[in-house]
Amino acid sequence: MLKKARDKRALKQLRTIAEILMRKLPQQSYLECYQQDCQLYERILKQQLKDTDKFYSLHEPQVYYGAKRKGHKQYEYGSKASIACTAQSNGIVGVVSHEQH
Repeated sequence: MLKKARDKRALKQLRTIAEILMRKLPQQSYLECYQQDCQLYERILKQQLKDTDKFYSLHEPQVYYGAKRKGHKQYEYGSKASIACTAQSNGIVGVVSHEQH
């Protein structure tokens, strides 16, 4: 129980620091070149637990969450890809990356 409370307190402290930094950013002169990143950070800071369109990675925002419902691996993060190949020569004839499953 103490670990959960400590983790929650640390997460709240990180969120507070990030919000303070985001408030100071518009005062800086180099904001124009980082406008898209700032919008992403603001959206991440405002997301709630019950939101449907969440971000799971800052470095790869297109990554999505999928539940596996298996005992050894309950969750999966990533992107799906489909590969089409020929029956006889196993030559790859098509590759598609799916946004979500």
